[in-house]
This record gives sequence, C-alpha cells and structure tokens, in this order.
Amino acid sequence: MHAESSRSQAPFLAVNCAGIPSELMESEFFGHASGAFTGAQKARLGLLRERGDDRELLAQHFLAQHQDLLGRNLSFSPAAMDTIYRYPFPGNVRELQNAVERAVTFCEGNVIDVDHLPERMRSVNEHEEVQGAPAVSAPLRSLSDVQREHVRYVLREVGGNKRRAADILGVTRRTLYRWLANEEAE
Repeated sequence: MHAESSRSQAPFLAVNCAGIPSELMESEFFGHASGAFTGAQKARLGLLRERGDDRELLAQHFLAQHQDLLGRNLSFSPAAMDTIYRYPFPGNVRELQNAVERAVTFCEGNVIDVDHLPERMRSVNEHEEVQGAPAVSAPLRSLSDVQREHVRYVLREVGGNKRRAADILGVTRRTLYRWLANEEAE
C-alpha cells in the first residue's frame, strides 16, 4: 500500500502496535509534552507529526464530525485552509482537532474563515505575510547576544530558578552558571 500511495517517496514507519501498552498508544502516535503524565520527563514528538497534505483531509474530517453533531453545513474558506497549511501544529493532530472545534463554535454562518481559527494560528500567518513584505529589517545580532537575551528571558519566566532554567535550556546548571559568570564579567 505504501509503495502505491502518494507518499511512497516518504519513509515508511512500521509500528509494532502489539508491543505498545494501550495506555501509551496515544503518546506514541501523537507525542506528549514534558510533565503531561507521570513518567513524561521530557517532550516527545509523535510519529502522526509531518503530515503535510493530510491536514486538509483531517480538518475536513473533524469538520464533518461537528457538522453531524450540530446539524449545520459548514466549509472552510480558502484563506482558512491556507492558514491551516501554514501552521506547524506543534500539538499534532489533537491541536488541529481543537482548532476546528473552536472554529465551528465561533462561526455563526456556514463558512469558517481565518478569524474563527485560534489566534496562535492567525499570528503565524500574519508573521509570514510581514516577513514577505519589504520592511525595515532589524539589525543583525551575534549568536552570543541572542543566547544571552534568551537565557535572561528563561530565568525571568522561571522566577530565577536556575535548576529549571538549565533544564529548559537543555544545559547543566554548571554551564548555566558559567554563562552567567561570563555575562557579569563583560
């Protein structure tokens, strides 16, 4: 089936479903965030992540489910579907499902438009439009400046907790202390 499908050029992912406990099946396919459940110490990407063209099929499927429940005939505007294609969906299929449910809830007519989608999806779309337009560009900065600013940001967000900041940054506390000492020395 894979060799004859439209995705035959993409890798085939074989999964031994019998070897996955039922309570971990959803996590295996869809991924999870750090701390999502007991034992989820770090985030894990799902297998169902880089789907591309399936976004429209999945969005239409979720829309059909809600149409049946509500007894309404709904469709996506071309702009809404374009926004769905542009958004990277870090939450995988569940995030798409939630976005469609939200859109159906806020749509008063029969056409789901960009305004009915979650703000995070619209902002990605707006950001790309701004990127493509000729504008005054920000000055280029060195990697160490960007790193320093990001470290400060993470520390602020975790209330100065260096252990949490180091975990989020993916470094040891010793490395974080060294960065902070270098910053103070400058």
